[in-house]
Amino acid sequence: MHSAANVTANAVMICSVLSACAELSALNLGKEIHGYMIRTFLSNELLVSNSLVDMYMKCGNLKEGHLVFERTEGKDVISWNSIIKGFGMHGLGIKALQMFDRMITSGHQPDGITFVAILSACSHAGLVDQGRLLFNNMVSKYGIEPGMEHYACTVDLLGRSGFLEEASEVVKKMPMEPNDCVLGALLNSCKMHTNTTFAENVVSRMSSLVSESPWSCTLMMNIYAGSGKWEDSAKERASARSKGLKKAAGQSWIEVKKKFHKFVAGDCLEEKNSGEIFRVLGGLTNQMEDISDDYVIFLKLMMLD
Repeated sequence: MHSAANVTANAVMICSVLSACAELSALNLGKEIHGYMIRTFLSNELLVSNSLVDMYMKCGNLKEGHLVFERTEGKDVISWNSIIKGFGMHGLGIKALQMFDRMITSGHQPDGITFVAILSACSHAGLVDQGRLLFNNMVSKYGIEPGMEHYACTVDLLGRSGFLEEASEVVKKMPMEPNDCVLGALLNSCKMHTNTTFAENVVSRMSSLVSESPWSCTLMMNIYAGSGKWEDSAKERASARSKGLKKAAGQSWIEVKKKFHKFVAGDCLEEKNSGEIFRVLGGLTNQMEDISDDYVIFLKLMMLD
């Protein structure tokens, strides 16, 4: 665009590119866009500052994302949502709660997106009491009716921590029919705590939803397999196949010398250097295990900032 049409990028265009960088975890490209913003005096635009915070946080550069956020003038609810979501998605629930409290103190009213972000943060960090209070305060204190996403986050929060009965009660009291996200959160909690009996009760109560959901069927297969009930797992798999249900395989990728290598769950790489790639991944795994204590220290320091 710059070389062929000699068109200068505006704030909306920069936000679109930063969004793409965030979704692809293309941190280096995002940094280049940041440099362009500074050179063209776009870095003071609230719209692009919010997108920049979102990009850095999603790409895992929490320090830079936090710096951009603190330097942003005239913060709006989107600014606060971006930083809260960013800390939450990386397990820094306490930091996300601190940001939420600062948001309220600064006079900004949270919206539905804010509560999805903060409830999710509580879920990933195991902050059950704080999550319960926030969910209850949505209507009573802030006048926001919970939507499907809020119920899914709350069910996940309770289920992850082992409060399966309470999570089930939340689902029962929902004013709308639970969708795949809510049901998946409940069944995934059963899988985490290897509670086959509870999972079967959930399925019996919501059989119509489970039978139509490839995610739920897959979870039930894994729950049975994890409990050693191989025949039940095989029956669930056969039932899913007969109904034509197929879950999209999980994917991840890594960029090496500007070439992307894709990894698909349950698949084998056809690349000639796949053995080398797996050796490198194995080495990285060992390094991550070695520095796990350092990472815990890093998390504690982030909470103190």
